[in-house]
Amino acid sequence: MAKQFYHNILIVLMLLVAGLIPANAGLIAQVLQFGNDPTQIVIDQNTYHQLTLSNSVGRIETFDVKSPTSSYVQLRADGYGYSTQVGTPMLPVMKKLIEIPLGCDFSIEIIKSNYLDVNLADYGIDAQIIPVQPPVSKSDDPQLTPFARDESAYNFDGFNSDVLVKVVPLGTMRGVRLARLEIAPVQYNPVKGIVRVYRQMNINVVYTNADVQATLLLKTNHDNHYFKSVAGSVFNFKELADGYASGDQPVTCIIVSDPLFADALQPFVAWKSRKGFKVVEAYTDNPLVGNTSESIRQYLKDFYNNPPEGFASQTFVLLVGDVAQIPAFSGTTGGHVTDLYYAEYTDDHLPDAFCGRFSANTLAELQPQIDRPSNMSSTFFPIPPSSTKPC
Repeated sequence: MAKQFYHNILIVLMLLVAGLIPANAGLIAQVLQFGNDPTQIVIDQNTYHQLTLSNSVGRIETFDVKSPTSSYVQLRADGYGYSTQVGTPMLPVMKKLIEIPLGCDFSIEIIKSNYLDVNLADYGIDAQIIPVQPPVSKSDDPQLTPFARDESAYNFDGFNSDVLVKVVPLGTMRGVRLARLEIAPVQYNPVKGIVRVYRQMNINVVYTNADVQATLLLKTNHDNHYFKSVAGSVFNFKELADGYASGDQPVTCIIVSDPLFADALQPFVAWKSRKGFKVVEAYTDNPLVGNTSESIRQYLKDFYNNPPEGFASQTFVLLVGDVAQIPAFSGTTGGHVTDLYYAEYTDDHLPDAFCGRFSANTLAELQPQIDRPSNMSSTFFPIPPSSTKPC
C-alpha cells in the first residue's frame, strides 16, 4: 500500500478526445511499418551539462474514428501522447519528464535524422487525421460540445511547422528542477494526405549556463527516500554521487492544528515519534504559524527552506481540522478548494512534501481518525526503513 501511495503523487491524466466514436472499437485499421527498429527512446549520455538521446519510430497504428459529421483516422505510436493545439491534426508526440540543472537555458541540436514520407492513400486511407479536441468537463455533455476543426490548418498544402524537439521548464519538486521533453517525429500534409515520419533522430540537449554546484546542493539538502519512487517517473533522474548523499536523516512530519485538538493529538504524536518520525506540532494560536492559509503556508515554507537544527525539511504535512479551522486555498478554476499549496514551496504548483488532512470540526469527529493508527501507518505515514518498530 505504501508503494501505491508513492506512485499516486504523479498521476498521468489521459484526456479522451470528445465526440470521437471508434468505427471498429479496438480494431487497428492499418499498421504503418518502417523497418525493424523498435519504437523507443534511449539515453546515450546524461550529465548536468547535456542529455543525448536516440529516438526511433518503427511503426504507427491507425484507427478509423468518426466525428458527429465526418470520418477521420487517428494515429497511435507506442509510448506516445498527442499534440495539443485544438483544431489542428492530432499527431503523436513523445512527452517525458526530465531533470534539468538550475539556472540553465537550452540548446537543442538534432545531430542526425532520417525520415520517410508515407502516402496514406497507398494504405487505403482516404480520411484526414482527426483534429485535436478541447477537454470536456465531466459536468458538460460531450454531445453538446462543438466539434473543433481549424480549416486553415487543413487547407495548408505543406507539413505542419511544429518543432521536432523542445524542452519546456515546469518548476522544482523536492529539490529537483523539472522540465517536459517533447519529441514530435510525425508531420502531416493534410492536402496531399502525406505523413512524414522521422524514423530515427539523434538528439543533443545542451544545458547552457548550468549552475551545477547549486543544483547538487539543493538536491542534497532535500534528498529523501520517500521521494525515490517519484523520482522514478523522471526519465533521466540522476542519483547523488558519493560525497553528496545526505544520508538517512529522521523524517520530519509537521502537524498543523487548531489548539482545540492539542490534547487529543498527544497519543497520535507519541505513536508517530515511536515510529521514528520527528514530529513538529504547529498550532494556529502560535503567532509564527497563524490561522490564515497564507501565514500557515509561509511558516511551512520557511521551515522547508531553513529547518531548525536537528531537523530535516518536512516530508509530511498533516492538517488537523476542517476548513473552518485550517482554511484551504481557492483553486485556479471553478469554485474548488485545494490543500496543494501547504505542500508547495517554490511557486510552481509542484508539491515538495506529502500533505493530508484529518477533516474534523469537533473532538468527536476527530477521535475516530486518531483511533485508526494501523491503517494510517500503511497508507499516509509508512514506517521509515531505519526506524524501529513501536513498543
